[in-house]
Amino acid sequence: MCKYLLSFFQFLFLLNFLITNGYAETKEIISEGIYNMGDMETPFFAERMALLNAKRNALEEAGTYIESFTKIENFKLTKDEIKILSSGIIKLEVLDKKRLVSNNGIQFWVKIKAVIETDELTDMINIIRANEKTFLENYKKLLQDYSKVLKELDNLKKQMSKTTDKQEMKMIQNQINKNRNRLLATQYYDEGFWYFLRNENFKAIDSLSKAINLDQNNSTYYEFRSRIYMTLGQFDNAIKDLNKVLELQPNKSEYYAIRGVLYSIQHQREKALSDFNIAILLDPENIEALVQRGIIYSEKKEYSNALSDFNKVIILNPNKANAYSLRGTIYQKLGNYQQALNDFNKAVELNPNELLVYDQRGLLFLEIKRYNDALKDFLTACQLGDSYGCKLLKNLNSKLNKK
Repeated sequence: MCKYLLSFFQFLFLLNFLITNGYAETKEIISEGIYNMGDMETPFFAERMALLNAKRNALEEAGTYIESFTKIENFKLTKDEIKILSSGIIKLEVLDKKRLVSNNGIQFWVKIKAVIETDELTDMINIIRANEKTFLENYKKLLQDYSKVLKELDNLKKQMSKTTDKQEMKMIQNQINKNRNRLLATQYYDEGFWYFLRNENFKAIDSLSKAINLDQNNSTYYEFRSRIYMTLGQFDNAIKDLNKVLELQPNKSEYYAIRGVLYSIQHQREKALSDFNIAILLDPENIEALVQRGIIYSEKKEYSNALSDFNKVIILNPNKANAYSLRGTIYQKLGNYQQALNDFNKAVELNPNELLVYDQRGLLFLEIKRYNDALKDFLTACQLGDSYGCKLLKNLNSKLNKK
């Protein structure tokens, strides 16, 4: 009897453990990489390249596994999302490394273990999808840069073997060193991405800073680091990085819009307006820049300009709920209550969980003395977790009870 009771309690303990901690599947991949150290290359560089080759080999198998696993879990990932996820999710451990003498010189060999823990997949997928456009663009650019640098290195080595001119050799070697630094920089970027997916933002910044020190003209590294600074609320540092991005890519509309938002947060309205103007000049369909410029025009009481921007947004994206709520606020200020109500109703229809719209519509109802409708909206906002809605509800109830 005791034996069965023990088994039963062991089962309960196991069940509790699984419920509390979740059941996670773990996949281990063993991979190897080699690299032949070239003339005037450092052992550090050669070892990092061998490690990179081992990781690239592991990524192929990791991608196949993740694709299979996510299909079972019905995540419906694209091939590009699978590639990004594969790079970000694996944890690497160096099992062994050696330096070997071969016919091609000194060869570096690395053996690694790549571990995939599926309990991290859902969070990482959500992070990737929240930043999908940026991640996909950066990932593709990184692969293109990597392939380009490898080809350049190969051509430079061929040039070096054919020349005897010392000055030319020196110039070629300098270019080779720059390209090697660029290759190392991609690894630090990859490392920073890995930390970012795990919310280890300070480590991510450290890795990206190393990448920037090695390749100071790669806008991708500054752009990514600026996003992490924004996540940490370090807006001055984010702006500095965006300044560098725009120095390297002066025609990128989206970066002016992002910097403009940061200036707005810091209450530097004229700088923000200037950035939004440039962003829209470069891309007249930059919806975020139009929305933000409309908000600034509204704050400056330039209501016709604000309406113009919000109208353009709605034409470009008829399903953008906050454009209706923002335009409704302008109409309310202008005394056009019916049009304001139409816009607030549309905003609620498009996004019924946006609590601020209920506050706005409730205040409109309050202004036109539709108190019961106002109470309903304030109550809805309060139930959605809006403390301001709760305050409005309490004040209106108090006011009505005195009558």
